Amino acid sequence: RFLESLPKQSPASEEKLVFKSGGRLLFLDQDEIEWIEAASNYVQIHCGTVTHSARNTIRDVEAKLNPLKFLRVHRSIIVNVDRIKELQPCNSGEHVVLMKSGKELSCSRSYRAAIAAITRERL
Repeated sequence: RFLESLPKQSPASEEKLVFKSGGRLLFLDQDEIEWIEAASNYVQIHCGTVTHSARNTIRDVEAKLNPLKFLRVHRSIIVNVDRIKELQPCNSGEHVVLMKSGKELSCSRSYRAAIAAITRERL
């Protein structure tokens, strides 16, 4: 009964993520992930100079991530908020997300509310 009374951890609060990639299991810390992009039936997980490919949907990966650390900025892109260097406004309400690694990612208008929320929290 004692174990049942303890609060259950949601998958999003776990710090390690497990992905199946090329017949092996990858154990990744959420802090090492810079950004994730959808690529058909796969996701490309970018960790610095290394990119891992896993057969999974971006929606399933997003559900496993900590929502305080990760932000969906496009229908096919999730970024680690701690790795964002700057946001640059573009045409028609879109933004360019400049990562600390120098990578530029697009942020579509439909995710503008997410960008507004993160800027309010961080300012």
